[in-house]
Amino acid sequence: MLRTVRSWFEKRRSKHGGVEVKARRMANVAEGLETYATAAAVAQEGHLDYAQDLIRRGIQEWPKVLLVGGAGGFSPQLVDYAVGLARRMGCEIVALSCVASQSATSPGEGASWEEEAIRWGEPLLARAAEEMVPCRQVVRLGAPDQCVKGLLQEMRRVEFVLTEPRAESGLSVEVGVPIFCLLGSSER
Repeated sequence: MLRTVRSWFEKRRSKHGGVEVKARRMANVAEGLETYATAAAVAQEGHLDYAQDLIRRGIQEWPKVLLVGGAGGFSPQLVDYAVGLARRMGCEIVALSCVASQSATSPGEGASWEEEAIRWGEPLLARAAEEMVPCRQVVRLGAPDQCVKGLLQEMRRVEFVLTEPRAESGLSVEVGVPIFCLLGSSER
């Protein structure tokens, strides 16, 4: 099938005077085929604007790097690596702060566990803003494995997961996305 599509683009390029066709990639082939099949079915029913919108949304959504952190936030080495990688790859960073239980945080005066977890992501958000890399933080209550699995089901275009070898952020679940563990200077 890919050869057929490639030959079609080659013929089209030669017809249009050497205009190069750049194809943006979907998150994966199966997702792309599903999006196009849905758009084709909607277009056959006469809803052309909606069909075009479906295709545009799949193409325009940023690819993502999921950054997993536990209690205490993200190490400076992980922040630097994630921001540099996302900048080079043109990805958005989604920082996942996993809190194992509400008692796992030691909130300051009157702060909730969510507020404390949000503070853990502030250095990352500031560094990403300096480098003009899109970044957002998600706070979840639960084990890192469950949080990551749930978030990957909700989000599209997650290219890979970055984490550290700390016990609270270690991942053992199979998620269908590459997981990279960054070793800090103390772990080498």
